[in-house]
Amino acid sequence: MILAAWLGLPLLCNAQTVAVTNGSSIVFLGDSITASGGRNPDGYCRLVIHGLEHEGVKATMIPLGFPQWTSGGLRKIVDQDVIKKKPAWMTLSCGVNDVMFDRVSLEAFKTNMTSMVDTAQSNGIRVMIFTVTMIGEDVAATNNQKLVAYNEFLRKMAVEKKC
Repeated sequence: MILAAWLGLPLLCNAQTVAVTNGSSIVFLGDSITASGGRNPDGYCRLVIHGLEHEGVKATMIPLGFPQWTSGGLRKIVDQDVIKKKPAWMTLSCGVNDVMFDRVSLEAFKTNMTSMVDTAQSNGIRVMIFTVTMIGEDVAATNNQKLVAYNEFLRKMAVEKKC
């Protein structure tokens, strides 16, 4: 329901409950899912912008999706590129590549994600954290079982940091 309100979905809210305001820019930061979400007409980044427009909110989409990148690489993007763009909002969607092939440990993921959120917030950027997308369709698969701890951390951090 909270995400639906932020997206401006007409059946669940009205323009008065949308947190994004006219003229806001939104950086969509993430991996290949975000890259596709910014390119594809039906991708989630474009759907967010269209949902906001439906509610009368004009926002600018800044897609920063990088296929196969992990939280460590995205951390550098926040420090180097996101801050320079001065967005009002940043969505943060990563973790699939961290878990696949054991590329980034849970502890390193926590450090990277915390750093990205802290950097954005200290520069006045509001952050929306997405949980990590399942890897394949089998919930019981080893990698999806690993994701449980990553997503638990993200949910806890989102509450603590008011994302």
